[in-house]
Amino acid sequence: MVDYQQILHFLKDKPIVAIIPARAGSKRVPHKNVHLFNGKPLIVHTFEVAKKSKLLSRVIVSTDDPEVIALARDRGIEVPFVRPVQYADDFATDKDWITHAVGELGKQGFHPYYVMILRPTSPLRRVEDIDNAIMQVVKSGADSVRSLTKAQHHPYWMKKLDGEFAVPFIDLGKPDETLRSQDLPPLYRLNGVVDITRVANLSTESLYGKKMSYILIEEERALDIDTYDDFAYGEYLVAKSKEDGRDGA
Repeated sequence: MVDYQQILHFLKDKPIVAIIPARAGSKRVPHKNVHLFNGKPLIVHTFEVAKKSKLLSRVIVSTDDPEVIALARDRGIEVPFVRPVQYADDFATDKDWITHAVGELGKQGFHPYYVMILRPTSPLRRVEDIDNAIMQVVKSGADSVRSLTKAQHHPYWMKKLDGEFAVPFIDLGKPDETLRSQDLPPLYRLNGVVDITRVANLSTESLYGKKMSYILIEEERALDIDTYDDFAYGEYLVAKSKEDGRDGA
């Protein structure tokens, strides 16, 4: 059993940089990262939680947005570079902007072993989610760890369209009405709350390597804000959490 102190010792020469990606070009909610959520700009919730982790070596923002830059620096979050436009458009992949960030940090003399991605669109994240992902990647020896939530809609029930007909997305060789929900294997979806990967994976085909481990996060905290409706639903979840006597975001 690996304990917290052993994790700290292991990480002494394997620094972790947490990168908060916040490009300016949000389409559905303009300036989404600074839109108010529970009384604060959305991205501030990620700033505050990331700063609580004692396992992260550095927390930085990768952004091309002057408003986010000012907000980050005002709250003690590093902005060691401005993200170039080619890594901030709709065609840039996660691997693109992470590779750029790691390269810029390398030019400045900092060479992380792990990169953690903390998306501002997950404001219900907790510091234990961050620390649990770090401890899991160390304990498991995996190439990466990603947070998962149990899927509410099983793909065995899903259809794809073939001309005028709806056909099974997964062909089980028997009618779907013969399946019972309790007999289906539990499946889990990626939720984007916490991802951590080895920097070495940037030079491979997959950002997350061949061996991916996981942590589980309950449905009500796996919120991913993309629309105004998501903001409203998130506010409802926070209010309900407070009414139930639990901490809000």
